[in-house]
Amino acid sequence: MWTGLGWPLIRLLLGLAVGLLIANILEALRWTRRLSAVAAPLVRSAHLREEVGAAFALAFVSPAAANGLLAQSHDSGQLSDRELTLANLLNSLPACLVHTPTLFFLIWPVIGTPAVLYVGLTLLASAPRFMRRGGVLCAVCPSLSVSPRQCMC
Repeated sequence: MWTGLGWPLIRLLLGLAVGLLIANILEALRWTRRLSAVAAPLVRSAHLREEVGAAFALAFVSPAAANGLLAQSHDSGQLSDRELTLANLLNSLPACLVHTPTLFFLIWPVIGTPAVLYVGLTLLASAPRFMRRGGVLCAVCPSLSVSPRQCMC
């Protein structure tokens, strides 16, 4: 029973513990704040409002919280329907990437080094989807009319 259940369970828990340790170190070093620096040029070039940039940075940590922020901004009238749709499209990139470390640290203890190949292939398979969404954003966002005071320009 130990080799069939105990050892795989311990390996799985150790993998999760390593993943949580890395996440806590990143948070303690305040690297999540640096993600907002990534959001600024994207949001600026997309002619979207500051609320969208904040939601984009937040999506790297919690996609649900980012969508909540967008919904609240839309309900208060700060974002139009079109801006909300484009912001949600923009937030799909970090929302997908935020689950990749979790996936890796769950399968790495079970299958070992092939986990790197599996996660790499998963990211590679999602590349066309990201490129399509990026194309839509590049085509539609410049037509948004956001005043310079409301934009991150």
